[in-house]
Amino acid sequence: MPAAKSSVAAPDDKGARGGLRGAARRAQTGGMKSRRSARSLIVSAAGPAVAVLVVVVFAGFALLGSNGLLSLDGYRKQLSERTVALARYEAERARLQNQKRLIERGDPDFADELVRRNTDMIDRNEYMVVEH
Repeated sequence: MPAAKSSVAAPDDKGARGGLRGAARRAQTGGMKSRRSARSLIVSAAGPAVAVLVVVVFAGFALLGSNGLLSLDGYRKQLSERTVALARYEAERARLQNQKRLIERGDPDFADELVRRNTDMIDRNEYMVVEH
């Protein structure tokens, strides 16, 4: 008499489904999951940890660095100081350009004022008024 065929696949018999899967494999190994060694866990976590560290360093420089967000107030203060200095220099430049124009024209009043100022014949607080 022929032997009866079993509907449960033997561990060696791959059958049409390609071997043991899921519950059958867990039943065969006793239901225990394989554990990874501590070294392999550390090695696999090293890459993401380095990436997070790099992101944290760049974020720190973006906030606290010399060009970071927290130094923006210092830049605003420097800008206001430099704007005041620029206005002062532009006023001085305009005064010197006016003097240059007067010298080039040969203005006798300005020439007299320069001579008297350079020979100490006029004080700094005095103004010359010349009438023709």
